[in-house]
Amino acid sequence: MKTKCSLSICPSTLPEVKRIEEMGAKRQESLAHLAQFDLWDQNPHFEEILELVEIIRQREGHRAASTFFTLHYTEAECEAAQFLRVRSCYAGFDSVRYPEQYQLSHFFEKVIVYKDKGYDRYEHVEQKLDTMTEKPPKWRAARQFCSDYGSNMVNLYCSDLAMRTIEKAGLTGASFRPVRNAKTGEPLPDLWQLWPQECEDFLAPGEYTMTRPCPVCERTRYVPTGRGRMRVRAELVPRDLDFMQVPSCYGADSGRPFYVISHKAYRLLKDASLDRSLIFEPLDQA
Repeated sequence: MKTKCSLSICPSTLPEVKRIEEMGAKRQESLAHLAQFDLWDQNPHFEEILELVEIIRQREGHRAASTFFTLHYTEAECEAAQFLRVRSCYAGFDSVRYPEQYQLSHFFEKVIVYKDKGYDRYEHVEQKLDTMTEKPPKWRAARQFCSDYGSNMVNLYCSDLAMRTIEKAGLTGASFRPVRNAKTGEPLPDLWQLWPQECEDFLAPGEYTMTRPCPVCERTRYVPTGRGRMRVRAELVPRDLDFMQVPSCYGADSGRPFYVISHKAYRLLKDASLDRSLIFEPLDQA
């Protein structure tokens, strides 16, 4: 596993920017007032650079420097995992959301971040009706799954081919909801929303995960920092399901679904070459 940190500093004239460059962080082209870096944990100064980021935040305020961590797994790590999170890396279409389609509310909790007062923005989202769109995705041989822009790249949609492959293999826990034409309300051809079976919450907070209750539905809210794997309580994971979603909330600022698949489902998607627009994240067992 490798960790990538996308780092932004504003203004770019801060003295730490030059020091970070000298430590080997790769600077990206950006606006003149903004310094952006790609930083990998193989860099021997990785932790030292992150310490500089904290110094900037304490001196200039938390908005002066932002970090976004992503984990990159090897195929061997995925093969060894009993359970994996699955999501799409391709936004195939833009969904249309009508007021009655989603239950939506905003919650602001005041928190103190260094010298500044910030807001913990929380968005509770619960899907009530079928997704609608005016322009469905175009499938390709190497792209049979997608997400939509409206769900922050979390919901999963698939083609007829992917749906038939899953059903023919006898995998359990997967159901498919139609996606409808936003103008006529009729189901669109060759486009389905993958809807895994809801299970008891089996996620477990770890070293790099904060937990907070959702102020709307009171479900556990997991806020990952991106520096370590999510964990599951293996004794609570249903052994008879291949596709699952937990009723907990996931994400820094919105209630997002968390889809989990078995190793059997992972192997099928790989063998059928249906994995090229999917991201798999192996889950540790608590």
